[in-house]
Amino acid sequence: MTSVIASVTSLSVDFSDGLDGLAGGLVFSAAIAFGIIITGNLKNPSGVVLEVLSLLCAGSTLGFLPWNWPSSWAARRATAKRRAKIYMGDSGALGLGGILAMVAIFSRQEILLLMVGGAFVLEGLSALISAKVMARRIFRRRLQMLRFASSDQKNIPHTEFPLPFLATPLHHHFDLIGWDRRRLVYGAWALGACFAILGVMVGLAPETWERYLGRILVLILAWTVWSSGSWTRRYFVGKYPAERTRRRRLALYYGYPYQLMGLRLYHRVEIIEASEDVIETPAEELALWQRMNIFDARAMLGLYCYRAGYFPAALVQWTRIPEENRSIRPEIARLLAEVENRIALEKQETQPIRRDQILRQPPVISGNLPPADLPNPHEPIRSEETMGSWSTATRGYDSDDSDDEEHEVTSPLRSDSVSVPASNGKSLIKMPSYSPVLTTQRNWLARLLHLVPGKGD
Repeated sequence: MTSVIASVTSLSVDFSDGLDGLAGGLVFSAAIAFGIIITGNLKNPSGVVLEVLSLLCAGSTLGFLPWNWPSSWAARRATAKRRAKIYMGDSGALGLGGILAMVAIFSRQEILLLMVGGAFVLEGLSALISAKVMARRIFRRRLQMLRFASSDQKNIPHTEFPLPFLATPLHHHFDLIGWDRRRLVYGAWALGACFAILGVMVGLAPETWERYLGRILVLILAWTVWSSGSWTRRYFVGKYPAERTRRRRLALYYGYPYQLMGLRLYHRVEIIEASEDVIETPAEELALWQRMNIFDARAMLGLYCYRAGYFPAALVQWTRIPEENRSIRPEIARLLAEVENRIALEKQETQPIRRDQILRQPPVISGNLPPADLPNPHEPIRSEETMGSWSTATRGYDSDDSDDEEHEVTSPLRSDSVSVPASNGKSLIKMPSYSPVLTTQRNWLARLLHLVPGKGD
C-alpha cells in the first residue's frame, strides 16, 4: 500500500507538470497545508521531522518558481515572451511527489492526501480514465458509432468518441480550447489553494460535522472542475448576435447555448463572414444551436463559407479538420476538391491567391510539445490563413461583450461586395463589404463608456 500511494502521488505530480509553474505552485500549497496539519497534530511523535520536510519542500518550490514563472508563451504562437528560464522535468516532479507521499504516509494522513492534493487527483484521474480506460478498453473494443458504421475506415479516431475531455491531463483540455496559459496556471494555483485550505480544515477540525462538511466541500469542488470538461468540450454553430438584428452572421461557440440569470454558459470562438442568408432548409436551421464536436462544426462552417462565395475561408475551415477525421466525412472531400478547382481557375489579376499561400504552413514539431502547440482544430482562424483583412465591424453589434479573447471574422474573397447565386436558384445573396477603420473611429467612445450605439437615445 505504501508503494502504491508513493507511485500514484509521484505520477500525478508529474502529470501536472505540463505548463510553466503549474506543478511548482500546486506542490507549494500542498506542502504548506501538510506542514500546518502536522504542526496542529500533537499526537504524532515524528511531527518535527515531517514539519521540517514539508517546509523544505515548500521552500524549494518557492525558490524555484521565479525561474519557472508562467507566461502566455506558446511554441506555435510566439506573441508573448517566455518568462521561464528553467523547467522542472520528470526528475523534479517525481521527486516532489515522492516527498509529499512520504509526509502523508509517515504522518498517517493518506486519506487527507486526496483532499490536500485534489488538483493532482484530478490531473491523474483524467489521464487514467480518458486515455487508458475509456479510449482503449471501452470505446475501441465495445462501442460502435452507428453514424460511421457504413464507413470503409474500421479504426475510428478516438477524438470522435464522447470522451470527458479533449486532451489529458486536465490542464491540456483548457489549453486546447484557447485559454490563456498564464491565467490557466493562476487559476490552477487558486484551485490548489482551495483544496489545501479545505484539507487543513478537515485535518484540524475538532468536531465530526466540521470534518464531514469539509469533505463534502472537497467533493463539490472536484465535481465542478471535472464537469467543466463536458461543458466546454462541445461546440455549436449559432447566429451572432443572438438577438434579431438587420444582418446576423454565423459564429462558432463552445459550451451550452443558454443564459442562466444573465450569465452566459457559452463562449464565442470566432465569427465567419457568411450571414444567416446562406441557410436554405428548415433542417439546417434546426442544426443551429445544437451541440456537436469541433469537426462537425468546422465542416458546417466550411459549407456556409462555400455557399457565400468565401472559398479561401471554406478551404481553411475544412483543412483545419485532421485528415483522419476528414476521411470519415466523404462529403467534405468532394466540396474540398471543387473549392481547390475554383481557386485554381481564378484569374491572376483578380484572385492572386495560390493554394500553398492559403493553407497553413506545417509547424516544426520537435520535443515534447503540449497538444495546443500541435495542429489544433480548436484554435480560431487567423487573418493570414485566408489572405485578407479581418473585419472587426461585428463588435458594433454587441459592445457589452467585453471578454479578453480575440474574436476574428473571416474576410471575403474580394474587398468589394460579392453576389453569389443561391444553390436553390431562387435568390441572390448580397455580401457588402465593411470598413473596420471607420467603425473603430466611430465607436471608440461608445466602447470606452460601455454603451451600445442606438440604445438609450
